Amino acid sequence: MLRTEHFAEPSNPIAMISLRNVLTAFMMVFVLAPANAQTWDETADGGSDAGDSQASAQDLTGAEYTLITGTLSASGDVDLYKINIVDPANFTATTVKSSYGGSDLTDSWLYLFDSAGNAVYSNDETPAGDVGFNSLLPKTGDAIQNPDGYGPTTAGVYYLAVAAYEETANDVSAANLFQDPRDYGPDWQRINGPNPSASTLWSWNHGGVNTGNYEVSLSGVTLPVEFAAIDAAANDQSVTIRWTTLSETNNAGFDVEIAGAAKQFLSVGFVSGNGTTTETNEYSFVVEGLAYGMHSFRLRQVDYDGTSSYSPVVEVNVELPVGYSVTTAYPNPFSENSRLDITVREEQDVTVELYNVLGQKVSDVYSGRLAANQSRTITFNADGLASGQYLLHVKGDAFRDTQLISLTR
Repeated sequence: MLRTEHFAEPSNPIAMISLRNVLTAFMMVFVLAPANAQTWDETADGGSDAGDSQASAQDLTGAEYTLITGTLSASGDVDLYKINIVDPANFTATTVKSSYGGSDLTDSWLYLFDSAGNAVYSNDETPAGDVGFNSLLPKTGDAIQNPDGYGPTTAGVYYLAVAAYEETANDVSAANLFQDPRDYGPDWQRINGPNPSASTLWSWNHGGVNTGNYEVSLSGVTLPVEFAAIDAAANDQSVTIRWTTLSETNNAGFDVEIAGAAKQFLSVGFVSGNGTTTETNEYSFVVEGLAYGMHSFRLRQVDYDGTSSYSPVVEVNVELPVGYSVTTAYPNPFSENSRLDITVREEQDVTVELYNVLGQKVSDVYSGRLAANQSRTITFNADGLASGQYLLHVKGDAFRDTQLISLTR
């Protein structure tokens, strides 16, 4: 289904000049993430018990896995999984009760290591107050559940460990990789951060006596919207941005943004998304009243919870269909200042001169070289001029334009 929305006269200062029969298109095809998030089963997909070292970790980086199911089969068992975090600001890991039968763990613990095996953070409870089975590695920026700001800071490969309560990750010198700041008082559920004096993961000190099944739910390992393509095409002074999604997760919609002054992106409209879907969806949005020249656009995809991500930038050139364009001077009549916009299709020298009705030149308003397809505003003032009518001459390499303007004081 093709969804079309229109936007007239965006708020940023864009000259409105008539254009005819122009079509300029730019196409970018890209895939930001593999299709269809999946569940990883330790036994069915991994083939056996996941190991407790980087070398023996089960590798989940080849596809999007948002749920891991597994079993701690013996006392001291630790399962290590190699995962790809694509959105570190929104990464979380949560153990939940198993839904596929058998007995569940009574108490779980989660650990996250970077690609080198350095500690990132760990937790055996949920900071919100739950105790027992559930464990949560919260978002880095969650000031309530993660006041110390532990968590991944860059996208890439990490290692997630699942264990029972009282398993301790050690380095080669048997130093604990994680600090344990808990005092079993009001802060006893505080997140465990890295021990700065320890190195990388080497072994485990097994204190857990808990066995059973678990499930770990992951976020931040997939992008909320899987784009297939985005393109922008100009026709007259309008540009149509079209994009296609292959899947969407909790997608509220898209802010369409254009680069304004100083290349800062400004929103020119919003297109609603399709929530959560694995179907292909096509969207489009029209921006009208654009000046001649190159324009840059991007999409800001927004989730229902307010988190956002950006598409690549696409550029489109709004070209002048004829040799030149000169707007009518405005205001006219004028008392202090007046202005006009000039655009040329080919780069060339342009002069603007002001004459009185006797044919005498009274002012050199502008002389310079104009770039192709770039609208230029020329301003002139009434300093030293008497009230009356004047002729404004605009001259380029292959065109002439004359306007009658009135000065009133």
